[in-house]
Amino acid sequence: MRSRKLLLGFILSPLATSVVIDACAILLVLIATNATVRDATEGIDRLLIFSAIFSYVVAIVVCIPLSILSKKRHWRKLWQNSVAGFSAGLGLGVVTALIISVLPSFTWMDSYAPLISVLFVGLAGSLNMTALWPFIDHDKSIQQI
Repeated sequence: MRSRKLLLGFILSPLATSVVIDACAILLVLIATNATVRDATEGIDRLLIFSAIFSYVVAIVVCIPLSILSKKRHWRKLWQNSVAGFSAGLGLGVVTALIISVLPSFTWMDSYAPLISVLFVGLAGSLNMTALWPFIDHDKSIQQI
């Protein structure tokens, strides 16, 4: 039963993260371009697909190890899981930015683009772990103390 609950969490938390990423992207388009809602949501299908795939990749790479670590370290509070997700997401973002920077055919569009992409992956890790937190069985870690 406990593993089903955690599996449900691994299915739902990236979807919640994807919805938050999409909502933020639409709001940023509305704010930055003074566009209508119809214009801002024109490519929403491609954005949904990208953000869902991105969120599941972050969930696999970041959230699975952190959920195991959360049980072992007895992290029962939401902020502990969120900070761990942000930290692990930052680490994943730094590694990804370094790998992309080494590629000879890739150039960053702006000097702040690597920093923004690292922070974006960190926020995705934090959102995933925050959405996963209710599905982690904290009672088991309390009994082991």
